[in-house]
Amino acid sequence: MWVALYTALLPGMAKAQILGANFNELPKNVDPVLLDDSRTTWVRGFFEMLDLAGQANLATNSNVLGMQRAADAGRELVVSFKWNFDGAGQSVPAPGSLQEQQLFDLAVDTLNAIDRPVNTIVLGNEPMWETPTADLQRPAPGQRSPLANFTERLLDHVDATYSEQQPARPKYFLGALNRLDQPANQQKDVVQDFFDMARTNPKIAGMDLHVHYNGIAQ
Repeated sequence: MWVALYTALLPGMAKAQILGANFNELPKNVDPVLLDDSRTTWVRGFFEMLDLAGQANLATNSNVLGMQRAADAGRELVVSFKWNFDGAGQSVPAPGSLQEQQLFDLAVDTLNAIDRPVNTIVLGNEPMWETPTADLQRPAPGQRSPLANFTERLLDHVDATYSEQQPARPKYFLGALNRLDQPANQQKDVVQDFFDMARTNPKIAGMDLHVHYNGIAQ
């Protein structure tokens, strides 16, 4: 279990610390006793969406049950969708295609199977590494990368068919993006598209960054 510590500096106040546990693809390992012992208040897990396709009953999925245990133990939930198109040898589905609609419906079905309040939804996991290169690039000047189009259409679908039915609307984040300390990555088409989307789409609360580093000094 990876644990992330978030520290907020409030004017005139001592540091306020929020501890979150990141289970990556294994939220089935959620143990409420350990969450209590560590005073963890947030739990994050991602779902391998292409692997979930075709599962008959998501309600019995072990990772879904793990997120339920976290919520029932009073934790805030962060759910990320992992779209490993590159690993599956697939391209990002074309807008309006049957495959796109099936994957969008699968995302909503997964959230409904969790059947608990989801506080934060991250629309991707690490798409810079999980998407074919061609789908990270703009096909022509003035156009967006296929992944950016897929992500915004996913947002619209999930927001309309899931969020509007919830007592509290989840916050949506783009990403997660990696290694933005490297100038070459900052200039990638998909990175520019995502930041532009985050600035201009009011449904998006912000950007998820996975900052991988080798030590505290770095």
